[in-house]
Amino acid sequence: FGSDLKNILFEQITPQSLSNVEDSIRQSLSTWLPYVRVANLVVVQDDRNPNQVGVSLEYSTTLEPTALDTISFKFDLGV
Repeated sequence: FGSDLKNILFEQITPQSLSNVEDSIRQSLSTWLPYVRVANLVVVQDDRNPNQVGVSLEYSTTLEPTALDTISFKFDLGV
């Protein structure tokens, strides 16, 4: 599984860079995991750590389209 998130890591956090993170995740899922269906994807700057981005992904798979699961993670951006 690969994405171009590494190309975004040192950008300043702006609404555009947050949108770029979201686009990168969506494109990578579409390319590498086409059986994953994104129900909701939220990318936000962390309130307590301005260099950190939070991602929350709610998804299902084509095998069980009604069974939603969520994964959340944070990573540093703009450091």
